Amino acid sequence: MSSFSVLIRSGEEYYNALLHNLVPNLQGCTILHAGDLTTFENMVVRQKPDLILSEFMCSEGTIIQIHDFVVKYLPRVPIIAIAPSIEKQKIEHLLYTVGFSDYVRDDDYTRIYMSILKEMHNKRKRIVYQRKQDYINITSLVSEYNDKGIIITDKFTRIEWVNSKITEICGYEQHEIIGKYAGKLLQGPLTEESTVEEIRTNLRKEIRFESELINYHKDGWPYWVHIDVTPLFYDGKLTRYCTGFN
Repeated sequence: MSSFSVLIRSGEEYYNALLHNLVPNLQGCTILHAGDLTTFENMVVRQKPDLILSEFMCSEGTIIQIHDFVVKYLPRVPIIAIAPSIEKQKIEHLLYTVGFSDYVRDDDYTRIYMSILKEMHNKRKRIVYQRKQDYINITSLVSEYNDKGIIITDKFTRIEWVNSKITEICGYEQHEIIGKYAGKLLQGPLTEESTVEEIRTNLRKEIRFESELINYHKDGWPYWVHIDVTPLFYDGKLTRYCTGFN
């Protein structure tokens, strides 16, 4: 399973208490900490945690600010409020009016631990489902492109898989091409920059498109190629590109 990260928005003392009570039992989980709002916002954007635990120690305005910021950058990430039991009524109000996923008492380490395990399990299910969907999508496209060279890349256009037809077209064996960036490997001096820029624009738009351009064989000679690029998505997010070469 890929790494699971939890961002804790709390004071230093409570953070240390959580570490003492939780970390020994959490396998494959990275615990992140933000003691102030600025650090919290930076970590949300840069670290992209899978779960957020926010200690209920600030004003209602700050709580709303925390929620709205997370929803803006990580709309699907659950936020759990951690608070003393005396704040129950106030937190229940915020759960409904602000939109926190849940709340737990700050001394209920068992429930906090179970909440983290639950989200880790949910992420595992999403990954399994995504792999199944990717397999279905790729299988369908491979069937559609059965007479073409095929390159599967990640969303950054780094090559993950090619079929044997690609070797005939560009001269590279599979082991020579996996892990390389398609454009950097296959384009050269005679490749029109305007065409490359058009391709980049369409990739950024995450749309299916076709184009013709000059690529280069492994032996150094140029050739014209027609490409048909299809973006693949999971849960509305781009995951891969499948490109047919002809």
